[in-house]
Amino acid sequence: MLSLIPSEKIQGFLRKVFTRIIGRSDYLEAGEIKRKIMQKVIREDLSELFSHISTNTLLLWGEKDRPVPIEDAYVIKRQLPNSSLKIIPGAGHRIHREAPEQVAAAVLLFLRA
Repeated sequence: MLSLIPSEKIQGFLRKVFTRIIGRSDYLEAGEIKRKIMQKVIREDLSELFSHISTNTLLLWGEKDRPVPIEDAYVIKRQLPNSSLKIIPGAGHRIHREAPEQVAAAVLLFLRA
Protein backbone atom coordinates (compact mmCIF):
# COMPACT_ATOMS: atom_id res chain seq x y z
CA MET A 1 0.00 0.00 0.00
CA LEU A 2 2.78 2.45 0.86
CA SER A 3 4.39 1.72 -2.49
CA LEU A 4 1.60 3.77 -4.10
CA ILE A 5 3.11 6.88 -2.49
CA PRO A 6 5.80 8.23 -4.84
CA SER A 7 8.07 9.80 -2.22
CA GLU A 8 10.38 7.40 -0.37
CA LYS A 9 10.72 9.96 2.44
CA ILE A 10 6.97 10.02 2.98
CA GLN A 11 6.83 6.21 2.73
CA GLY A 12 9.49 5.95 5.42
CA PHE A 13 7.73 8.45 7.66
CA LEU A 14 4.37 6.69 7.32
CA ARG A 15 5.98 3.30 7.91
CA LYS A 16 7.40 4.63 11.19
CA VAL A 17 4.04 6.09 12.20
CA PHE A 18 2.13 2.88 11.41
CA THR A 19 4.75 0.74 13.13
CA ARG A 20 4.60 2.83 16.29
CA ILE A 21 0.81 2.81 16.30
CA ILE A 22 0.67 -0.96 16.20
CA GLY A 23 3.46 -1.27 18.76
CA ARG A 24 6.23 -2.80 16.71
CA SER A 25 8.95 -0.19 17.01
CA ASP A 26 11.46 -2.89 17.97
CA TYR A 27 11.01 -4.37 14.49
CA LEU A 28 11.38 -0.98 12.84
CA GLU A 29 14.60 -0.27 14.72
CA ALA A 30 16.10 -3.70 14.03
CA GLY A 31 18.72 -4.34 11.39
CA GLU A 32 18.02 -6.47 8.33
CA ILE A 33 19.26 -9.75 9.84
CA LYS A 34 17.30 -9.24 13.05
CA ARG A 35 14.16 -8.44 11.03
CA LYS A 36 14.51 -11.70 9.10
CA ILE A 37 14.92 -13.62 12.35
CA MET A 38 11.88 -11.90 13.86
CA GLN A 39 9.80 -12.77 10.79
CA LYS A 40 10.78 -16.45 11.06
CA VAL A 41 10.03 -16.54 14.79
CA ILE A 42 6.62 -14.94 14.31
CA ARG A 43 5.66 -17.35 11.51
CA GLU A 44 6.85 -20.53 13.24
CA ASP A 45 4.13 -22.63 14.87
CA LEU A 46 5.46 -24.81 17.68
CA SER A 47 2.09 -25.69 19.19
CA GLU A 48 2.42 -29.36 18.22
CA LEU A 49 5.32 -29.60 20.69
CA PHE A 50 3.29 -28.41 23.70
CA SER A 51 1.90 -31.85 24.51
CA HIS A 52 5.48 -33.19 24.83
CA ILE A 53 6.40 -30.75 27.62
CA SER A 54 5.70 -32.49 30.91
CA THR A 55 7.45 -30.20 33.37
CA ASN A 56 5.52 -27.63 35.38
CA THR A 57 5.40 -24.45 33.35
CA LEU A 58 4.47 -20.89 34.28
CA LEU A 59 2.91 -18.76 31.57
CA LEU A 60 3.13 -15.04 32.28
CA TRP A 61 0.96 -12.77 30.17
CA GLY A 62 0.18 -9.11 30.03
CA GLU A 63 -3.53 -8.38 30.19
CA LYS A 64 -3.15 -5.76 27.44
CA ASP A 65 -0.65 -7.60 25.23
CA ARG A 66 -1.37 -6.53 21.65
CA PRO A 67 1.29 -8.39 19.62
CA VAL A 68 0.32 -11.69 21.27
CA PRO A 69 -3.26 -11.31 22.53
CA ILE A 70 -4.48 -12.80 25.79
CA GLU A 71 -6.66 -15.27 23.87
CA ASP A 72 -3.41 -16.97 22.81
CA ALA A 73 -2.50 -17.44 26.47
CA TYR A 74 -5.64 -19.48 27.08
CA VAL A 75 -5.04 -21.58 23.96
CA ILE A 76 -1.47 -22.35 25.04
CA LYS A 77 -2.62 -23.08 28.61
CA ARG A 78 -5.10 -25.67 27.31
CA GLN A 79 -2.47 -27.32 25.08
CA LEU A 80 0.36 -27.31 27.62
CA PRO A 81 -0.05 -29.96 30.32
CA ASN A 82 1.04 -29.01 33.85
CA SER A 83 0.94 -25.30 33.11
CA SER A 84 -0.36 -22.41 35.13
CA LEU A 85 -1.24 -19.01 33.76
CA LYS A 86 -0.64 -15.73 35.55
CA ILE A 87 -2.08 -12.67 33.89
CA ILE A 88 -0.46 -9.39 34.87
CA PRO A 89 -3.21 -6.74 35.08
CA GLY A 90 -2.62 -3.59 33.05
CA ALA A 91 0.61 -4.89 31.48
CA GLY A 92 1.23 -5.23 27.77
CA HIS A 93 3.70 -7.34 25.81
CA ARG A 94 6.79 -6.33 27.78
CA ILE A 95 5.61 -7.40 31.21
CA HIS A 96 9.16 -7.72 32.55
CA ARG A 97 9.61 -3.98 31.98
CA GLU A 98 6.09 -2.80 32.71
CA ALA A 99 5.50 -4.80 35.90
CA PRO A 100 8.84 -6.22 37.10
CA GLU A 101 7.73 -6.57 40.73
CA GLN A 102 4.63 -8.55 39.77
CA VAL A 103 6.62 -10.75 37.41
CA ALA A 104 9.24 -11.46 40.07
CA ALA A 105 6.57 -12.24 42.68
CA ALA A 106 4.78 -14.62 40.30
CA VAL A 107 8.02 -16.43 39.44
CA LEU A 108 9.02 -16.76 43.11
CA LEU A 109 5.58 -18.07 44.03
CA PHE A 110 5.74 -20.58 41.17
CA LEU A 111 9.22 -21.77 42.15
CA ARG A 112 8.21 -22.22 45.80
CA ALA A 113 5.18 -24.34 44.90
